[in-house]
Amino acid sequence: MKKLLKIAFNLPLYGTYDYLSPIANNNIKIGMRVETSFGRKKLVGIITEIKSVDVIENGKYKLKTIDKVLDSEQILTKEIIKLCKWISSYYQYPIGQVYFSCIPGKLKSNKPFIIKETKNRDFSYKITSKRTNDYFKNKYAQKKIYKYIEENREVSSIEIRSTSSLKSLLDNGFIEKFYDTDISRIREDINLNEEQTKAYKTIIDRINVFSPSLIEGVTGSGKTELYIKVVEAILNQKGQALIIVPEINLTPQILKRFRKYLDCNISEYHSSITENKKYEIWRDCKEGNIDVLIGTRSAIFLPFKSLKLIIIDEEHDVSLKQSEKLRYHARDLSLVRSKNLNIPILMGSATPSFESLHNCQIEKYNHILLKKRFYKTKLPEVSVVDLNKDTVTDGFSSELIKSIKNELQSRKQILLFVGRRGYSHALLCKNCGWTSKCSKCDAHMTFHKNENTLWCHHCGYKKPLANMNICDCKGDCEIVPLG
Repeated sequence: MKKLLKIAFNLPLYGTYDYLSPIANNNIKIGMRVETSFGRKKLVGIITEIKSVDVIENGKYKLKTIDKVLDSEQILTKEIIKLCKWISSYYQYPIGQVYFSCIPGKLKSNKPFIIKETKNRDFSYKITSKRTNDYFKNKYAQKKIYKYIEENREVSSIEIRSTSSLKSLLDNGFIEKFYDTDISRIREDINLNEEQTKAYKTIIDRINVFSPSLIEGVTGSGKTELYIKVVEAILNQKGQALIIVPEINLTPQILKRFRKYLDCNISEYHSSITENKKYEIWRDCKEGNIDVLIGTRSAIFLPFKSLKLIIIDEEHDVSLKQSEKLRYHARDLSLVRSKNLNIPILMGSATPSFESLHNCQIEKYNHILLKKRFYKTKLPEVSVVDLNKDTVTDGFSSELIKSIKNELQSRKQILLFVGRRGYSHALLCKNCGWTSKCSKCDAHMTFHKNENTLWCHHCGYKKPLANMNICDCKGDCEIVPLG
């Protein structure tokens, strides 16, 4: 008997479209992909709803029958479909495009593809006995990688990115890879301090229900060690854990720390990995072969067989927001997903967002404080300089200049953060009081000395400075930079 299928396409269309199923196919399920005609094109769609054909007997239009079903099982689980419907409603985004955002690129078309089966094993690099002679002449990048591996004796694959220079060293036999499972590796234990133990017990008491917790801890307070300990408890229950980090650059160091303490299958997921690898991880998460997944914001869309914990590291970071195409906040989606699954969610930060602090105040979140450093190291000293009292030279206070000189004399390094664009925030004429206000929006225009241009960073208007006689004084103007 034929069935009515509601199908969503990867198009900027807010509705789903009705099709009929073939008579012979009774194994069609919600979440499967189908190939069918849409206008003059053949498109891949996802089944979102299945109804009895009786409901359209009195319909005005003749419905098309789908061409074929592309999957033998659901590629979107009921849990992911529920999340997608919430995303589409909350962010007002076409439901079909939301569904297709949740699947790997390999599954978005009907073209056949081959996935090379790779063993998900950790490996490291080490140098070989082959002599380099003059090989590194004019090969600075390869030499730098070779020296780094030589100094460290062995370097894990998560510490060094796969580049053409690394591949050349492998191809020419100067370095080789060996699998970590070929050698015995002893996992270390974590001994929590008093604060962490108290926090751990608070989290474990509500480990099997939806329980959002904000872990506010100073830098170095051991938030990651607390994460690992909670994840260990989840693994003992045969569950999976998802850890979301704001930046790709944070994944290698967190991955390394988790592998140091946990003996399980840990993988990473972000935009830098290949489409084949993304598909493998997507499939392994769905089948329950990955225990812990560490990824950036897009990892929130991965299907899991038994997801029991979500952790958001640096929950205040703006990088958790997707600002193009489907716009979403990974922290907010994590909260929705953990509520749907009735599982705990941990959000960690040294400087929490105002919304999270507010949710703690109204007792929506559990507020866990870590005030002491894990390794008992001292916090850095912070000095606030009053520029109304201090002498400023070219934007630098005398206190800052003195501190820089002291550090340079000690042969130490200095890192300066300049929180602005341009040479000065504005220009001022000392004689007539003129300031460089924008004629389009009335905001102050920033002076860019290299380009000799005034630039309004509010509306984007630019004004070139042919000369400095730009105020009412004309020839007598005395223009000075402000800030």
